[in-house]
Amino acid sequence: MGHKDILLKGKGTSGAQLEYVFMYPKEPAINGYISTDAKAKTITIAFKGTDTSSDLLTALHVTLTSWPANTASKVYSGALNGYQTHGPAIVAEHKKLAAQHPEYRSVITGHSLGALHATLYAFDNYGTMGSAPWEVITFAAPKVGNDEFRRLWQAKGIPTARVVNPLDIVVHWPFWGNEFCHVSPPVLIDEKTQDTFRCTFDSTPDAPEICQSQSKIPGINLKEHGEFWGNDGTQLGPKN
Repeated sequence: MGHKDILLKGKGTSGAQLEYVFMYPKEPAINGYISTDAKAKTITIAFKGTDTSSDLLTALHVTLTSWPANTASKVYSGALNGYQTHGPAIVAEHKKLAAQHPEYRSVITGHSLGALHATLYAFDNYGTMGSAPWEVITFAAPKVGNDEFRRLWQAKGIPTARVVNPLDIVVHWPFWGNEFCHVSPPVLIDEKTQDTFRCTFDSTPDAPEICQSQSKIPGINLKEHGEFWGNDGTQLGPKN
């Protein structure tokens, strides 16, 4: 697929320049960075996943909150609190860079809790910073909102790759009820071959076997939550 090249050292980030670091460790937590890559003509907004107790409190705040206003759409409360509290500063820096580099595409990415933040950030700001393309690439994202939020997301037409390891239990979170759902079908990584498969929500019998098993909830496997294409995260981000 090629999406994995965006964040692997020596490929997508080999010429990256760190532009802005945002660290709000207290609940509602949100952390990450913004970088630019002159060679790839890319602005990357990367949201960090759960790491501290405050991150965990944010992640565990799983009630649904109405958003945007005056719609039937609802989203993950903990992630929304973090975005609404700290998002304006991140947006301001992104807009500044987009104005400086109007030809640069924006890649919005995040892992786990950061994937939720990336999704909300992209939904709220897509189309507001010029005509350069945007792309959303999330890793190990929990379910983010209700069916109406998914409908609104898909209506925007945001190019999205929701990267998933099939044995990662977190992508099925929350486990109860049927109000929460994902905004896009998964891009599944084959555990043995490391090949990727772009699936649909409703896989037909002739779909790859890996896609047909996407709804099965696996056991707890933390490695599957944090490792992609053999990369455990130690090689992510721009070089210093």
